[in-house]
Amino acid sequence: MQTTSKSAILYILRELGRRAGAAPDWIARWRVRFGTDSVELHPEAGTAARLVFPFDASKAARFAQLREAPPCRLTWMQDPGAAMREVVPDFPVLFDDRASGGTPLFVAAGSDTLKCCADILTSALWTLSRVEETVAGPSDAHGRFPASGSVAFRAGCLDRPIIDEYALAFRQALCFLLPAWKPRPSPGRLKLSHDIDGVGLPRSLRSTVGHLYPRRIPRAFWRDVLSLAGAGEPAYLEAVRETARISRADGYDSAFYWKGCARSAWDSGYDPEHPQVRAVIEGLMQEGFEMGVHPAYDTFGAPERLEQEVSRLRRVLGSGPMGGRQHFLRWRPSTWRAWEKAGLSYDTSVGFADVMGFRAGTAVPYHPWLMEEDRESTLLEIPLIVMDCTPITYMRLGAADTLTAVEALVRRCEAVGGVFTLLWHNSSVIEPPYASLYPRLLAMFRSRFRYHWIADLCIWPLPCLIEGGANQHV
Repeated sequence: MQTTSKSAILYILRELGRRAGAAPDWIARWRVRFGTDSVELHPEAGTAARLVFPFDASKAARFAQLREAPPCRLTWMQDPGAAMREVVPDFPVLFDDRASGGTPLFVAAGSDTLKCCADILTSALWTLSRVEETVAGPSDAHGRFPASGSVAFRAGCLDRPIIDEYALAFRQALCFLLPAWKPRPSPGRLKLSHDIDGVGLPRSLRSTVGHLYPRRIPRAFWRDVLSLAGAGEPAYLEAVRETARISRADGYDSAFYWKGCARSAWDSGYDPEHPQVRAVIEGLMQEGFEMGVHPAYDTFGAPERLEQEVSRLRRVLGSGPMGGRQHFLRWRPSTWRAWEKAGLSYDTSVGFADVMGFRAGTAVPYHPWLMEEDRESTLLEIPLIVMDCTPITYMRLGAADTLTAVEALVRRCEAVGGVFTLLWHNSSVIEPPYASLYPRLLAMFRSRFRYHWIADLCIWPLPCLIEGGANQHV
């Protein structure tokens, strides 16, 4: 792994700052000085206030060792109150074998200086950039990096947005140094998204019997039988309309991600330009729902195929800003570059299939730092928190335990002002046991704000260096 550039550290200071509630114009005025083993942040001109962060330039060479190191757990500088303390009891810092657990994350080191007692800059950069997924590691039957292979899972903190939690401690530190500063509020928000894996087209009696009858969905089975005779839409296509109706009834909109590939072992194969499919897409667009892409199974690691499929889908979905999600959540950090090159605006694939939680340690959408190219991506990442089949199929939770687990994740998203992103397939609106669970989840979300991603496409400025070039390596 290459050494960490000063630009990358400025980026991560900004990411912590915006999560802490700092305004972009204020972050642009921050001044940063790099020392031999530390980074100094001077957030306010005309004052002596500064924060000193430890920074170890040798860490990249020790990545394999640090990946196995247990997390150190630090505490709040000041008591945040019982409600916050219940959600964020401590701060697990990954990839740091030199910090001392049990101490506050920030401590006073003079009247105008606070010292950070763990290297949260490297921890945050490596976690957000998914560095551990760029080196040789475990993979499942679909070539995916499993949750069990992640440092956060082994540390017992995959269910927490730990990078956003560092930002809460950073906010407390800024407020301590600059009592007049008021952080910008950031309420919890919700993004409902739906991967349209299948629409029931092309139709055949064999596919209907083989797919719907064993699943014990009589209404859907007979709808497909009638559609064979030209009477209406197949069940899975009607389920797309039903999904939209449920979302709108609860006061939300939804994003629908469509496929445009041939049939394969892992793709149902349907034509987005089929008249019935196109009619549903155009109807939803007229109602104000968002459309996006859901590239085929074999586009994973194949940028050319991805671009071809996106180009085909744009003939139906339009040419404006658009995002989506990889099929089967087949994703790796290089996927960010592939999606950027394909002209897409955001990705929302970064979540584990086998365990719910925060794969990138965050619930806040962000432009990832591309470590291999040492730059910030123009692509926005909207982290995925829960996929419908994860608790039921992979984690084998019942409905009650699923609701309890999801509610805990929602509370953690709200505490950090993040976005709770839910994936619910159109098939899961009609198939047991998912169908009965979806309305109960939406009832839980009812008071949450909707997430509008267009505003987050803008890239915020970085802080300024006091000395040295921004692209120098340390």
